[in-house]
Amino acid sequence: MPGRSSTSSQACEDKHVVISHVLAYVSTYSNHASCTSIKIAALAFYSEEEIKAAKDLLCTKAHVHAKDVNIDSEMANRQNTSTRSAKEATRDDIVAIIKKIDKVEHSLMFAVDDVTRVPSLNPESGTSMLLMEEMAAMKKEMHTMYDSMTRMREELNRHDDILYKHDRLISESLDRNEAHLQ
Repeated sequence: MPGRSSTSSQACEDKHVVISHVLAYVSTYSNHASCTSIKIAALAFYSEEEIKAAKDLLCTKAHVHAKDVNIDSEMANRQNTSTRSAKEATRDDIVAIIKKIDKVEHSLMFAVDDVTRVPSLNPESGTSMLLMEEMAAMKKEMHTMYDSMTRMREELNRHDDILYKHDRLISESLDRNEAHLQ
């Protein structure tokens, strides 16, 4: 994978190694690919839990080893909104923090302990990236459809409860009328 420009053993000795496949991927390509491509690839390949864990690790390490980098605006615990998912917002925070760290002298280096958890393609790979973008859009649409179905199920359950109560009231009323007639 293309990486940071300083790969000499002396440069490595001066850095704190952070093991994270998400951070290694984003960091490796942060100077070689567009932000959009990196974001699409990360969203398509990594789970929300992996992205959240990577952000938490990055924030912890940045506070200790890149104290001169202000990451306060990226520290928020992200939630789903109407414009983007929590996963997208968290991923955006990771990219922003790494870009901030890259702008100054820093002592963080990102590595992986399981190379299979790193996408094997460059985020700028045209056809593959288009497929990944389409997959990410389909996942988002499926999530939206699932949310809609959940709301519809809740609404149907509420209507069923109302109909059940209505039927019970009619039955009780008929029973009272029948008892009154006897």
